[in-house]
Amino acid sequence: RIAGYSDFFGRILTPELLPLLGSRFDNKAVEIGYGGGRLTSAACKVFDKVTGIDILSAQCSQKTSDFIKRGGSNNFELIDLDNAEKIEDESIDFVYSFIVFQHFSSKEQYYSYVNLIKRILRKNGIGRIFFGLNKANKENITFVKSFNEGTAYSSILYNPRFVFNHFNEEGLKIISAGQTAKSVWDDPDDPSCHLSNQFFITFQKE
Repeated sequence: RIAGYSDFFGRILTPELLPLLGSRFDNKAVEIGYGGGRLTSAACKVFDKVTGIDILSAQCSQKTSDFIKRGGSNNFELIDLDNAEKIEDESIDFVYSFIVFQHFSSKEQYYSYVNLIKRILRKNGIGRIFFGLNKANKENITFVKSFNEGTAYSSILYNPRFVFNHFNEEGLKIISAGQTAKSVWDDPDDPSCHLSNQFFITFQKE
């Protein structure tokens, strides 16, 4: 749970985003790819409601729900991607995702989630998404390995310029971007620091 809190407040909801959300934490957030719930648990401490979206089995989803509840939170809902229509249009203040977009099995999944973000985010709502960084070539989206190999390292990597342009074209204006250190305790501006293989974008719906 501690790692979830450090990642959420060190990488996702960082201080410069707070003025964009407002001074009161009565906002609603959506996490794309809630997994084991460690980030959802942290988000529940500052948002009025957090909705997690994933493609997990009912059994895995229940384990995640139990984990979050053990942390003292009940202001959340976990839904399957097939039920994402439950989220009302322009009803969400903040959307985030960490170590998820790099594990999609098709380009269509990327486009589907961007469309979802565009639909549910309110005007002036903000988001922060992390992507696997494509450093090998200039392709917009590149598959490193076959996703069906069953390894956790199977990845779909993105050209940052493609992501910037696409989000801007969809009315999700990029307001910041960057590459973080592998550990939240390291300084990414330190030449000796090891950078992660991800980059992030922060955007605001116009």
